[in-house]
Amino acid sequence: MKKVKILVMLVVVAVLAMVMWAAPAQAARIFIDFGKPGDYAANLSPDTSGRYWNQGSTTEVLDQWGQLKDFPDTGFILTNAVDEDNVATTVDVNILDGLRFTSMNIGGLTSSTITDWDANVTRDSWWIRTADGTIPMRLEGLGANEIWDLTFYGSYDGGDGVSRRMDVTIGATTQTYDAAPLEGMTTFTGVTADANGYITVDFACDVDGTYAYLSGMEIVLVPEPATLAVLSLGGLFTLLARRRRA
Repeated sequence: MKKVKILVMLVVVAVLAMVMWAAPAQAARIFIDFGKPGDYAANLSPDTSGRYWNQGSTTEVLDQWGQLKDFPDTGFILTNAVDEDNVATTVDVNILDGLRFTSMNIGGLTSSTITDWDANVTRDSWWIRTADGTIPMRLEGLGANEIWDLTFYGSYDGGDGVSRRMDVTIGATTQTYDAAPLEGMTTFTGVTADANGYITVDFACDVDGTYAYLSGMEIVLVPEPATLAVLSLGGLFTLLARRRRA
């Protein structure tokens, strides 16, 4: 039994060394708020669950009536996103091709029933119309071939009975969530970054003549098989140690 125990310990140490050498310098979980800055920003302090959020940047521009309003940027709207513990990462968010979300809305829920995200995330959104076409957003600074889970959320509490469906496309897969009535979300699991460390997400309004809303996004790094192997070997070592003491 002693030899088996020593062998398991050596294997665990070897695998840990390989994982530490090859592990990407990325956070496990990143949250992004899309909406109005200032009083509505989610990243002014940790939320009620102790998580830190990132705020998609905006630019103040004049609307068609000459009034000052906030407007979602094109290009890099977020660089070096922080993780849920407020540690900086290399993850960037880039809106491509000069296209942009149309504007912002603050008509979402202040209390979600499908997520534990705070009101500063759920009540405001970036929105697009059918006429805006497809808005491509690219996550950059990921590790090459890393696997991520991505969740998208939108909320609209307008009470008019009209759907606000957002089509979200990654690669050949399209999923849809409806922000009305009240709120909706969708999750892509097992999305692989390309060799450049990019994941491109396309947003489009699903219903002709209406709007679609994006309030928040969560991206989670999926542990690599080597990491899972370490956890499994660690559990095996603990079991062997307990049997020896028994």
